[in-house]
Amino acid sequence: MINVHRTLDLPMLEHLKQVLLDHQIPCFTKNENPVGGAMGEVPPIVCNAELWIHHDQQLERAKGLIEQVVFPVQGSDWTCANCEEELTAAFTQCWNCGTVRESETRSAAV
Repeated sequence: MINVHRTLDLPMLEHLKQVLLDHQIPCFTKNENPVGGAMGEVPPIVCNAELWIHHDQQLERAKGLIEQVVFPVQGSDWTCANCEEELTAAFTQCWNCGTVRESETRSAAV
């Protein structure tokens, strides 16, 4: 077992856990409920909630998935290959015809 992420952001931790589980990486969380009164008396890292994976050989894949969620790649404006609609980087799918941005299709296969 190995720790792959620490945070005080519990909703993000649960989201990351679900992402790993969706990719068949068995995992679990620890320290979701910091010891009452401990914060401020012990180093903050001790109070962080943690995400652990069961199998060390899945470490690189788990870290890659976590990185994609925590640090999403910022794109540029694009043109839909299907209907030639001009779209801003915020759109991953064409609002006009529903075509998924090509780079989004590749990263979704991870």
